[in-house]
Amino acid sequence: MNGSRGPFRCEQALALLLCLAASPIRAEEPDIDGSRDAAGSVAGSSAYDLDLARRVALDKLKRPGCRSLFADLRDARGTTLEEVLRGESGNVTEHLLRLSYRDGGSDTTCAGGVAAFTRPGSLVVFLCLSRFQELVRRDPFRAGNVLIHEELHTLGFPEAQRVAEPWELARIENPPMTSSQINDLVASRCGR
Repeated sequence: MNGSRGPFRCEQALALLLCLAASPIRAEEPDIDGSRDAAGSVAGSSAYDLDLARRVALDKLKRPGCRSLFADLRDARGTTLEEVLRGESGNVTEHLLRLSYRDGGSDTTCAGGVAAFTRPGSLVVFLCLSRFQELVRRDPFRAGNVLIHEELHTLGFPEAQRVAEPWELARIENPPMTSSQINDLVASRCGR
């Protein structure tokens, strides 16, 4: 183990504790009319890990550089994600809190090595629980970035299955990014 990482980890832990103390999460609104399906909801230690990652993501979304993602990225119709949010009468933090998280472990997408997934425009994010929990416990800051990545998709930001060829890029005004490219962009704007 590298001795130079000790103080860095201590600083990370202190920053995380300060983030948790300063960022209260409101409880999910009750399902008064029974319209929400609770099947597959995240519970137990998974809910604790989700709460931790969500607190980290909310703290990151307070930073102007991180919020700028929503002004710079566009949905498939060419509308900025910031405009999509305005149409919903919300902001990035309110939207993140509106999202519903479900256990996606039985979906074949989890076999592909991802920690979470959704589809553009959906308000449901599926977590590959074992992988997501492992990520939260190993690196809660990166887990927060995963939630921000998925939030972009819930607002309509598409994801490419492969890197576009140079000749394709010349024909597309706003080419979609791969998952890896989105992860790198979120990390550069929101922090690691």
